[in-house]
Amino acid sequence: MLAIVMMISQIAIPVSAENTSYRVVLHLCLNGGSYDGSTADKEFQPYAFSEVTLMDPTRDGYTFLGWQRVSEDGRLYSDVFTGKYSVTEKPKQVLCARWEEETITN
Repeated sequence: MLAIVMMISQIAIPVSAENTSYRVVLHLCLNGGSYDGSTADKEFQPYAFSEVTLMDPTRDGYTFLGWQRVSEDGRLYSDVFTGKYSVTEKPKQVLCARWEEETITN
């Protein structure tokens, strides 16, 4: 079996599907919305290689389209998803809420 080793705070941690005992940071950018009753961005510390279920945030006057992954250099990936997110081995992962303004017709 091929073993990959990551250096985290000068501690070597073998990374494999069988070893998911370290946590990463998952940052949710609400982009003007509310998540679990709060408008502050959220940070969680799930285990690497785990799957988390994300609630849909809310925002008055907008429809939630889904979460977008944000690259390390701040660019948005094109994929938009809701529900489950597969956490990777990256130490910090950012997801940003994507909204569409509701149109009111008379």
